[in-house]
This record gives sequence, structure tokens and C-alpha cells, in this order.
Amino acid sequence: MTCEECGNEFAGSICPRCNAEAPGTVAVHLTTVCNECGEPQFLSPGGETCRLGHGGAMGITPAEWQAKLRAASRGAMREEAPKVPPVQVDADLFPRLAKELEKPNPFAPLTASKDLGEEVSATWGEEVFSPVQYNSFRVGPFSSTTHVRAGETRVDALARLNRDLAAVADAEFTRKKKAFAASLTAVRPHAAS
Repeated sequence: MTCEECGNEFAGSICPRCNAEAPGTVAVHLTTVCNECGEPQFLSPGGETCRLGHGGAMGITPAEWQAKLRAASRGAMREEAPKVPPVQVDADLFPRLAKELEKPNPFAPLTASKDLGEEVSATWGEEVFSPVQYNSFRVGPFSSTTHVRAGETRVDALARLNRDLAAVADAEFTRKKKAFAASLTAVRPHAAS
């Protein structure tokens, strides 16, 4: 039904939005408020409830609700921060961290002559394509090795290698796709004898 006061669609005898009674019904308003939210309670076919639907919540007097709110606010102001135990630091933590910091950064550009020319490798895994059920073709695997160039990091060198391998894989895919399509058109059905 539609509430005549606010236009809300609802079922029951009281509009949950504005607490208006449905036309032709008489809601029994109680003198209690909801223990959960403090809204006035009324009697519904399912029992005591409030407009927010807290059916079955125990009804209390408005004075009890105000006392509950005051007690909750006082308790919240008196709460102490939880006690945190002191942090235990491992005695050799800092020497271990110092050793970690001494390790070379793999993302830093290589400048020392001993690092230049370092060899890096990458592999493009095998890919299987099945454009037609029960028939497939494969592309890869491909592997390549290169050397780190001046001003380039190991990661830059691997990215360069992966770009090269992707180009090779794309070209090989195109070639094999055409060959696969040609092989399918070359198959002729056998005449029944």
C-alpha cells in the first residue's frame, strides 16, 4: 500500500518511513521504545516492533532508554587505551639489516665495469592454440640470451629480451595460423564406396 503522507510503498499497518498509520487500520502504539534503537514501538501482527523492524526487541520506557544512552556515553569516555606490551627487538636485527642493505640492488643501473656485459636470459613458454575442436597448433618455446648494456638495469635488459621474444612469437603465430588454415582446407572428404 502507499502511505498518504510520504508516498512510501509498504506492507503492514504503519509506514516505516514516517510512522503514519495505513488507511483503514488502527495501529496499537505502545508506551515503550525499542531497546535497540530507541524508536517508539507498536503492535504488529508478528508482535512488538519499531519502524526500523527490530521485531522481538525488548521494549523499555523512554526514561530507561535515556539512562542507557547516558551510561553508554560515560563508559565510552572512561575507556582506557589497551595496554600494549613493549616491543622485543632481536639483538642481531640491525646487523642483519645492514647485511641486507649491502647486497646489490637488482633495479639499480649498472655502472661498474665488472657488472657491464652481465648475461641475462629469458624464455617464452610454449603456447597451444585450438581454433577447431580436436585440432591444434603450437608456438614456442623460444629462449634468448643477451648482455646488459651500459646505463641499463637487469630488469631493462629482461624487458628488452621479452619484447624481442614477443615479436618472434607473434610472427611464428601468424605463420602457423595460416599453415593450419591451409591444412584444414586441403582435407577433402573421402567419397563413400
